[in-house]
Amino acid sequence: MSLSNIVSSMFGGNIIKDVKDLSDVFVTTDEDERKKIEITRKFDLEDEKVANQAVTDRWKFDMQFGNNLSKSIRPLVLAFWTILVSFIIILDNNIGFTWNGKWHYFTIAKVYVPYIFNIYGVIIGAYFIGRSYEKTKGASTQGY
Repeated sequence: MSLSNIVSSMFGGNIIKDVKDLSDVFVTTDEDERKKIEITRKFDLEDEKVANQAVTDRWKFDMQFGNNLSKSIRPLVLAFWTILVSFIIILDNNIGFTWNGKWHYFTIAKVYVPYIFNIYGVIIGAYFIGRSYEKTKGASTQGY
């Protein structure tokens, strides 16, 4: 009697097959990883398309049925961030006050600067790209 027969009779069933099936679950090859990455990218792109379409639909709905505030929210956000970034640029390290005999200056931590300008870039892109898209598709002449 072979060792695999003895082990199989002790544990019931084909233990070698069970161990192989179990290892297939936990051990992945490079090909499996590439397939997972490809599938993940595919789902990410589909999710991004759905999200962008939802935003576009919401903008169209706001322009068609909304009040003046909802119709002007993009220009207002753009104006607010333009003013905010302008103040940050002008005031950063230029205004100060004395406290207990020491000068304290208004400064923006360097770690926040990329975030501020990235958000500003997204707002500018969303406004101008959105307006360009609306004009090319004729959305602005249709009332939304």
